[in-house]
Amino acid sequence: PKATIAELADIGRSTGHQHGKLTRGLLRAAVKERDLTIGSERQTEVMELLRPELEAEGIAVSKR
Repeated sequence: PKATIAELADIGRSTGHQHGKLTRGLLRAAVKERDLTIGSERQTEVMELLRPELEAEGIAVSKR
């Protein structure tokens, strides 16, 4: 099933905190673990949404 952007952001946020960084691969794996799906465009949207927040906390967010 598809997740909302808010759900995906929550998953990305917790993944970033857990690993100390957030990459597309980590995000995709975390979403899949929850039996959800994420497309490339939504993945980019979530990464861009979370980048300022996570980087302000010292968590690296990959650009690609």
